[in-house]
Amino acid sequence: MNDPTSFLRQSVCLFAVLLFLVAPAPAKEVKVLLFNGKTVQGELLEEDQDHVMLLNELGQIRMRRAAIESILYLDAKAITQAAVSDSNGAEPLDDLVVVHLTNGETVTGRLVSKSLDSIVMRSEWGPLTVAKKQVKLIEYINSEFAERGETVMARLTNGQTLQGYIFHEDKNSLTLITDIGRLTLEKKLLRSLEYQVAPRPLRSTAPRRDATAPLTAMAAKPAPATDLVKRQDSFFAGYTPHLGESFSGGVVVGYSNRYLLRRFESFSLNANAQLSTAIFSLNKSYYEANELPGSMTAKGAAVVTSLLIGAPLHFFPSENPPYEFIIRPGFETHLVHKSLQRSYPSFPSLNRDERTTDFRYGFCTEVGAEWKLNQNWRLGFSFAMHFIDKEDDYNSFNIILGTRLY
Repeated sequence: MNDPTSFLRQSVCLFAVLLFLVAPAPAKEVKVLLFNGKTVQGELLEEDQDHVMLLNELGQIRMRRAAIESILYLDAKAITQAAVSDSNGAEPLDDLVVVHLTNGETVTGRLVSKSLDSIVMRSEWGPLTVAKKQVKLIEYINSEFAERGETVMARLTNGQTLQGYIFHEDKNSLTLITDIGRLTLEKKLLRSLEYQVAPRPLRSTAPRRDATAPLTAMAAKPAPATDLVKRQDSFFAGYTPHLGESFSGGVVVGYSNRYLLRRFESFSLNANAQLSTAIFSLNKSYYEANELPGSMTAKGAAVVTSLLIGAPLHFFPSENPPYEFIIRPGFETHLVHKSLQRSYPSFPSLNRDERTTDFRYGFCTEVGAEWKLNQNWRLGFSFAMHFIDKEDDYNSFNIILGTRLY
């Protein structure tokens, strides 16, 4: 007869083995990173080649494999410790960051917390909540701005000057925020750093925000202004008094493209291409002066189409002037078309219809000035003298409107 104690021991062992076999496997905690930048964390319920299903506080979430960039399998013990640390507030986020938004804006401050759809930070205006769909990049920086908001004029060893405010500085380099973006300069190329009297703020002043305030004001701010120093497109129109004795006053219209080649302390050298058309009316009195009144009538016109290649010089009366003086010499090619019709009512056989089209070379000298209306537009006035080989010369008085088209 079997011993009852031994039978009881064997039964308990068998029950423990069966309990171990039928017990569910420990849940796998995972973090899923999607291609759209969002992160989802939860318990892994189901996984196949097409879909992944998670369970978290929002319920069951089913995601397509094609939308998943990576899956991080987390240790349950580490997750528990992290949750306790966050709940106690022992190690809160306090990173110094620059948040780059999709509309081109940047916000600087301390990163407080992040969630699946937003980040919370402390900026110079107070707590701020930013939707993740508006965030392009979060840049972590190691130290505060060296001299935040200090506007400086940096002079380089090659004579070039740059104006902006200091973003970061160490023993080898200096980073400036300028109108054309962020520039990092090696200190061995830096000749001097001149501090301006009126500091330029990092951003325009804005009301303080709380953590729940929408980001409408920031999103509505326009993108950074275009840079008219490097390149400028100009449209001009003007009046021209005459083309020799045969043709009287007319109009001239055109387009000009200017590109900066080299900038010095008091002037800059540029390259310029210009296309213009001048239209002149016939000076009837010149042809009818030696005729009896009514015995002859004359009509006609002249059209001069010019292509110019030049090298404008822009002179600056100060370091950051509201206007510039311009001298624009250039080489020109001209297509000169003239038409003249003479009619004799009493003698039709003497009627004449003369039309000529000639290709000519020449050169132009233009002087003027341009004023900055804002960072996107300039307005200018100029006087141009056109000298044409084997043709009459002409002058023009022009109004210029400058911007950057692309």
